[in-house]
Amino acid sequence: MVLDSGNRAPAILRPIQRFLRIEAGGGGILLVAALVATVWINSPAAANYQALRAAFTTIRLWHFEFELGLVHLVNDALMTVFFFAVGMEIKRELVRGELSRPARAMLPGIAALGGMVAPVAIFLAFTWNEPARTGWGIPMATDIAFSLAILSMMRGRVPQEMFVFLTALAIVDDIGGILVIAVFYGGGVEPLWLTAAGVVTAGLVVVPRVRKHVVLLDVIGVCALWYVFERGGVHPTLAGVVAGLAVPARSPRVLPSVLDDLARLADALREHKSPDAELEAAELGALEDKLEDVQAPVDILLRRIHPWVGFLVLPLFAFLNAGIELGAVPMSALRAPVVLGTAFGLALGKPIGIAGATWLGAWIMRTGLPGRTSYVQLVGVAAIAGVGFTLALFIAAIAYSNDPELFAGARLGIVLGSIAAATIGSSFLLVSHRLGKARM
Repeated sequence: MVLDSGNRAPAILRPIQRFLRIEAGGGGILLVAALVATVWINSPAAANYQALRAAFTTIRLWHFEFELGLVHLVNDALMTVFFFAVGMEIKRELVRGELSRPARAMLPGIAALGGMVAPVAIFLAFTWNEPARTGWGIPMATDIAFSLAILSMMRGRVPQEMFVFLTALAIVDDIGGILVIAVFYGGGVEPLWLTAAGVVTAGLVVVPRVRKHVVLLDVIGVCALWYVFERGGVHPTLAGVVAGLAVPARSPRVLPSVLDDLARLADALREHKSPDAELEAAELGALEDKLEDVQAPVDILLRRIHPWVGFLVLPLFAFLNAGIELGAVPMSALRAPVVLGTAFGLALGKPIGIAGATWLGAWIMRTGLPGRTSYVQLVGVAAIAGVGFTLALFIAAIAYSNDPELFAGARLGIVLGSIAAATIGSSFLLVSHRLGKARM
């Protein structure tokens, strides 16, 4: 666990505890999926892995039939579920979390901005006169699952506030990555279809305000948005983000009203003279429903979806996209601009940008670093934020969709840069911890 658990933990911290546990655990599964893919593609059974990636599947809905490649199904359909969860996380943070108060959101926002600008600058320095420059958005992405998994291994060496700081930073980073995908990596925009998307979005926002939130409407809305985005020239997975942002982040009922209902149900249970298992089960179910009434729809949905995203969707994405044929990578490939730009953008651009922007922001606002963090610890956490995997691979797949060689180079750069970032960050945190113990 990242934060203290049990009865000692304030209730307000429990959602972030659950979020951090799933993200950290999901990061471990992601790593396993990527390693399995790499081992498989470099084994005698490599042809089977390639055949799996090239497989097609048929989806039938009523009278409609769709034939999708497995990679397309995962990257464009299942990843919409991931972006739906991202949209809800952003909504919750903006309404009730670290990003809800400008004063608290300012420092992670500044840090995230620095962590986006510096990697892009380094990437473009290597690729400015190259076709690979179109992938400039690749190194700006932080993989929150991997980053929190690595930071969790350093628990006891890092103030707990830095976990929250890194989470808020990564969410702002996600917002930046989503905007880059929407603005720069779409196709030709079709105004008529985008108008239709606006109508669907308005429906998703308005309907929960006039009636109880219904999950089925979210599913229908995401599917409709996916289709109109696809036709409108916007990457369809962003339908998940828009639908996630539309999910209400506050409870539809006030607490006193729910407590009154709970008291009446509790009195009814006490009045039973003889045990009736069927009746008690029904009333206990009613109690659970009332308890759910006091929760915001975004919390209920995230609790249900987050484990599927962390332990199924993202590992599938990593498994199908992260396999690197090591034998097919000549030494000269390591000098390719796309590899160097991506690797150095993640391993150096992220820590320089995040640590520099955080220090500057803290100095200007006179707030100090989060949780009395030392500057050595700050550099360590900033370097760990350079572990870019899921969103970086996703942007690379879009940017180089028509150039397998550049995509392979970007993928190699992402892996090398992420390994270097994790090593640098962990080393800084270990050194900081030992220095702190030496002073005691």
